[in-house]
Amino acid sequence: MDSILDAERYDQINIALFLSMIRRNFILICVFAIAMAIVGCVIAYTTPKKYMAESVIAPVVDDTKSGVLGELGGLAAFAGVNVNSSSQVKKHLAIMDSLSFHQYFIKKYKVKKYIYDECWDKQQKAWVDACALAVPSDLDAARLFKEKINIRQDKAGMVFVSLKLTSPEIAVKLVNEFVNAVNQYFLEKAKQESEGSIKYFKDEISKTNEKEIKEMLYRLMEREMQTQKLHERRKSYAFEIVDKAFMPKLPVSPNRKLIIMFFTMLGIFFGVIISFVRENLPNQGKVHK
Repeated sequence: MDSILDAERYDQINIALFLSMIRRNFILICVFAIAMAIVGCVIAYTTPKKYMAESVIAPVVDDTKSGVLGELGGLAAFAGVNVNSSSQVKKHLAIMDSLSFHQYFIKKYKVKKYIYDECWDKQQKAWVDACALAVPSDLDAARLFKEKINIRQDKAGMVFVSLKLTSPEIAVKLVNEFVNAVNQYFLEKAKQESEGSIKYFKDEISKTNEKEIKEMLYRLMEREMQTQKLHERRKSYAFEIVDKAFMPKLPVSPNRKLIIMFFTMLGIFFGVIISFVRENLPNQGKVHK
């Protein structure tokens, strides 16, 4: 019981000594807090603002290849026709996030100047002298853009494409054009696949003499032609735009209040540590003597 009371008194004494030390060094702690708060203000107000543009898109399930293709799944798969919608969505997302697609986007939509905005002279419409001798390649631009853009899918299946840049106008432009490029890319690929499938069916029809097989091939080829026409009319081939990117009103970073608060607390912490060291070093010196 006595030991518990002694421990409580010891804790009370330590707290009292600590508060006494804070009072004696209050000015020093305040100086550190103010100095670090000023540093925080400088960092917070010199860090460039970044704005985020975001577009929401939904995967389009292509059901035009069901029906007849479902009945003839083996032959359709052999011809290169995939009837699995789930794997198709995963494939589309993987290609969207690939370096090759980003390079396709950079080259086809000529957006390298927006990615390297600081190196592009908008009035002269040319690279500035500092960058003119070493203009980034499409591959370098694709790598940089891949690092900046964020593509994620939520549990409901919705896909979010977002980009943070110092220029809100460029961020909005790049996100919207990126989404358009996704649909354009997969539409071009679908056309190529359809043309290859139709050619395959024609070749197989000319090779076989079996009436039933010819009828199946004709049905497949007719269905593929119908699908090709539907794809040409549809703007949203792989993803439907639920919400396009709009001009952001406020920046997402830096959080100036948080930065200033953090540096102020850091200053108080340093002030307390310095005060503790100042008050204890002389005492330790006396003990050693």
